[in-house]
Amino acid sequence: MIDSSFGSRIESLERFFETFIEKEKLPGVSVCVNQSGKVVWKRAFGARDDKGARLETDTIFGIASMSKGVTCAALSILEAEGKFSFYDRADKYLPKLAIPGVPRESLLVWHLATHSSGLPPLPLLAWSLAFHTPDGADDHEKLEKRRQAAASHVDTIDDIIYYINNAEYPLLAQPGLISSYSNDSFALLSYIVDAAAGMPLEEFLKKRVFEPLGMESTVLDIDASEARKLGTLTELFNKNKDGGGFNSDDYWDVAPPYRGAGWIKSTPTDMARFYEALCNGGVFRGKTVFPLAEILYGSRFPETPYDGVFGYGLEKRPFNHDGASHRIVEHAGGLHGVATKGGFIKGSDGVSACVFCNWESAWVSPLLNAVYNTMLGLPAETSHFYWRTQDDSPAEASIYVGKYHQEELFSDDIIIELRPEGLVTMDDGKPVPLKHCGTTRFVALEKDFPIDRCDRYQFILDDRGAAQRLRVGSRVYTRI
Repeated sequence: MIDSSFGSRIESLERFFETFIEKEKLPGVSVCVNQSGKVVWKRAFGARDDKGARLETDTIFGIASMSKGVTCAALSILEAEGKFSFYDRADKYLPKLAIPGVPRESLLVWHLATHSSGLPPLPLLAWSLAFHTPDGADDHEKLEKRRQAAASHVDTIDDIIYYINNAEYPLLAQPGLISSYSNDSFALLSYIVDAAAGMPLEEFLKKRVFEPLGMESTVLDIDASEARKLGTLTELFNKNKDGGGFNSDDYWDVAPPYRGAGWIKSTPTDMARFYEALCNGGVFRGKTVFPLAEILYGSRFPETPYDGVFGYGLEKRPFNHDGASHRIVEHAGGLHGVATKGGFIKGSDGVSACVFCNWESAWVSPLLNAVYNTMLGLPAETSHFYWRTQDDSPAEASIYVGKYHQEELFSDDIIIELRPEGLVTMDDGKPVPLKHCGTTRFVALEKDFPIDRCDRYQFILDDRGAAQRLRVGSRVYTRI
């Protein structure tokens, strides 16, 4: 329940936001916090375009990959109605799908929803974005490079399935053994909803999720054309090439087959309602919207003190402080002009929150963490880093040395070297020390970065005890 000190804590939280936004030079930020079935704080900071128009709390943003949790919530409704099961074979709904080297009966919808299909990061989303997003939305040279590298325009879900079935790529593992974040899996899930519901995902979400939750400023649409009918949209900010300030545009990222993977437009107020319902076991202010909400973040997922897990469009992670243990359930999103994060405190009295920014490179995690801290009665700046760093060096450090590669979004290879001072990862030719966090885990200690912001590395060993793969954040790279 809200205690008598709540007002002063919210004032401190507001000051934290103001200071952080000024320090990080964020163009526009919007936040909403719910508890006990009520909005307890919401505010908009900054601008919605480069002409200085003020951002309002009802300004609509893209939410990017936060959409994934909504897609899985839709599937949970269909499971409750007996029209679908996460443990169904994927080819029941997508008959053409056949991952090379994987028995068709082995690939379940559950594997797609938990990023554990065995598919590595693939270049398909980058190709689709390159051919469908208006030219003014990105650096022209980058777009041309991606178009020249593309083997397909990736116009439809059939294009994705064809590539998965026929392209040469290193399978990470058989389904269920390795989890690696996969936008392609959630593209497939979008069309599984279509098949199971007997209507398009867009229509199902409107009728069964957005309207019951009173999310009046929320829609799933690819190019923001439908969102414009609901209210005022933010423009999308870019850093000026000279590094001095921002400009904004109205060129929304477009990738037609990736509907439920990242194309919902919404407000923090609306999305806080979604997370409030999940936090309360699927019940929103007396009305059951998600009868099987618990399966999205509950007993199907392990809860260990120093590890998190992705699944069903949500990350479940620990937050331990002064002997108290909490579980945060959340998801982030990032596309052009989109940096968002939202979630809830599991087991709380409906504590849910969302923070949206209109610049894709914004670091919004400290802002959402500050909300969680405040609602738990902690200082806003309390760290949420949950790996335990160690002073020792790992035994046989040489097993990690090598080059690791993945194809999604044309990311750079990760190079691990062993130097006299220890293991390092190379960043533009400069060594970044890796701090051991036990077992095969490390954190890359970037200079002047707080540890919460540094990349987390987890090496995956083969049967001979040598590093074969590397998980950075939620994506798995393969050693080459």
